[in-house]
Amino acid sequence: MLGTQADSSSAVTSQLWRGFYHDRYRDIVQDSFPNMIIAPNAGIAAYSSWLPSIELMEKIKVPVIFTDYCEEACHLAASCINTVTGRSLTLPVQLNPFRQPMVVEHGVLLLPCYSNCFLFGM
Repeated sequence: MLGTQADSSSAVTSQLWRGFYHDRYRDIVQDSFPNMIIAPNAGIAAYSSWLPSIELMEKIKVPVIFTDYCEEACHLAASCINTVTGRSLTLPVQLNPFRQPMVVEHGVLLLPCYSNCFLFGM
């Protein structure tokens, strides 16, 4: 009978931080450097406060996955990312298989909207 050992390289650790990424970056890297950044329902095109965070994420070269409510919001976000970084997305806009299955009511948009509906990355 062979003994088994836990393979620490397959462990996944998740830490959640409140606040703007560019403001909390020093706190985050005190414990460990991130391998990936996930930003659910980001709203990049809607909030200019994302711009310094996107600049920092581009500088530290960590993969970033964003989600948003509708496809149009993702394409607008891709345009913002391209403007800030000068690069196109590394993960194109696509349907998120793990999206919330219930419609988010946004009467203003007149587009199908689901929480975390589409994903894309840089």
